[in-house]
Parts: sequence; structure tokens; C-alpha cells
Amino acid sequence: MRKYALLAWCLAPLAVILFHFTTGQRLWFAEKSVPLRLLGEKAELAGNYKKAVEHYLSAESAAHPKDLVLRTRLRIDAARALMLDGSPLEAAEQIDLLLEPRRGRPLPTTLVAEARSTLALALYYAAYTLRLESSSPDMWKSEADGAYQIFRDLYQSEIRTEQKTLSVFYARNLEASVRLARARKGELASLPVPEAARAALERGVASKKRAAASE
Repeated sequence: MRKYALLAWCLAPLAVILFHFTTGQRLWFAEKSVPLRLLGEKAELAGNYKKAVEHYLSAESAAHPKDLVLRTRLRIDAARALMLDGSPLEAAEQIDLLLEPRRGRPLPTTLVAEARSTLALALYYAAYTLRLESSSPDMWKSEADGAYQIFRDLYQSEIRTEQKTLSVFYARNLEASVRLARARKGELASLPVPEAARAALERGVASKKRAAASE
């Protein structure tokens, strides 16, 4: 009995150390990261998207280096705010990097779907803006096709589940991407411009794409 008591006494500090360097350490990082994310959400809801991006990226930096799920979610948040701030092409690039194949444990399927949905939205708003700025399909067709393809894939995978809310969301966005590709420029110009596309127009998305293509 004394032997087991001594063993238990010896294991107690080890348990504390393990907690500190695993679960406890991650909780400590989460305590630093979560408040910053909340600030990002508050800024995003207020329409201060630039500040939201800063808070989300700060939250990612404060997250545990091995907490891939939290860090990925924060990067998605930052990309979404970047898109809403008028930089859909840059947001799409950020999501593309997240979705690159990686070693180790794969990301949860729900998180991958969220990332792909954000990517599709960024491509849609980029295509919408590029269509308003240029009539040449060479300028907007790849983004429009990309948004359509992703929304179609997400919709087809979602209708096999019972998540009707998401399937309706994807179906509506799929229809919107089809209408965007088929609409005449004059017809598109007569419609109310979505907030994200309006912000992108102010930032000159077409000129950015031309500059990137010439590099």
C-alpha cells in the first residue's frame, strides 16, 4: 500500500506537468486568443472590417501553435473580413493556402466546408466586381466559374445530409453564381451592388488583377 501511495505521490507532479504542457497550455493560449476573436466579431458586425482583420490575425498569433482547428477558423474569419473590406481576390488566395493538402491530421469536414464556402463567396464577389469593371470574360470568367463549381459541389454534398439550412444557402448562392455568369453587363449594372462588391469597386479589383497578371 505504501508503495502504491509513493507511486501516486510521484505521479501527481507528472500529471501537473503534463496538464501544463498539453491541455493546460492550450487552455492558456485559448484564453489569450478568444477575447481577440470576440473583438474581431464585434468589429465585423460594426462594419469595421479592417479592424476585424487585425483582431482575427492577432487572435491567430495568440492561439496555440498546434491548435490547427482554432488557427484555421481564425484564418477563415480574417479572410471573410478581408473580402468584406473590398479585397476578395486576396481573401481567396488566403483560403486557397488553407485548403492546400497538408501532412498530419486532416481538418474537420465542417471546417473545410466553411473554408470552401468562404472561398466561393470571395470568388463570387470578385467576379461580380470584375464584370462591372470590365466586359471581357477573360477578366471575370475564371472567378465566376470557380464560385459556381464550389457552390455546386457543396450543394450536392449537403443534400445527402439533413442540414437543410445549409443546402438552401448553397442552392441560393449556386443560383446567384449562374445568374451572374449569364447576366448582361447593362442588366447587372442596373441592380443594387452588394456591399462587398461595392467595397471592391472602390479598391479597384480589376486594376489589381491586371497588375498581378503582369508580374
